[in-house]
Amino acid sequence: EGVIAQKGREAKRLLQAFGRTGAVRIVSGKTDIAVGQKCEVSVTPNTSFGKSSNMNCRVVVRCGPTVLYGWEGAGYTVCESDEGLPTVASDPWGTAEDTDPTLKLDIPGRRVAVGDNNPISSWSVEVAW
Repeated sequence: EGVIAQKGREAKRLLQAFGRTGAVRIVSGKTDIAVGQKCEVSVTPNTSFGKSSNMNCRVVVRCGPTVLYGWEGAGYTVCESDEGLPTVASDPWGTAEDTDPTLKLDIPGRRVAVGDNNPISSWSVEVAW
């Protein structure tokens, strides 16, 4: 039921959303985000999963007014889950390969890292909660 394989990972339908407020722990590269800045992290089920999309979740990381990952129409990826709750997600391709930054979400580890591997504007930000 609602299981789709994507690049060797099995995506299952998420049953619940996840949201936390955290703080920036690490910053590198060219960004206006500062260590200690508050950020919102949210993971929501993708309602198109299993119909028109093989991505089961949407991740948004917002620090103040700046959306680091998941601006409008973006942020869709495959979340691993445990009993319908998101646990980890990854988007290893930055703007050098596609249209959005990289993502490493680790909910049990209480952190998310967002960055970009574009040689012109390489940066990374880690948020912990």
